[in-house]
Amino acid sequence: MPNINLKSKKHIAFIGVILFLIASIFWQFYQWNKVNTELLHLQEELIELKKQNQELQVEKEKLQDPKAVEARAREELGLVKPGEVPYVK
Repeated sequence: MPNINLKSKKHIAFIGVILFLIASIFWQFYQWNKVNTELLHLQEELIELKKQNQELQVEKEKLQDPKAVEARAREELGLVKPGEVPYVK
């Protein structure tokens, strides 16, 4: 077994510490990139949900009008008033 002097041991330890620090920096960058990617995805999802919410608010306002509810019931469900003859398209 070769005899390693104290100076060589210090160099090996120094290189080990440097490699550990470099690995830590890369790991932190990887984690930051992962979180940033997820943040961008969530921001896009939030924009889409806000758009859907706005569309639902408009639909809600439309359905506050009884005539709009009646028209929708006739169109989508084929409902008729008593005495009316249903028309099928």
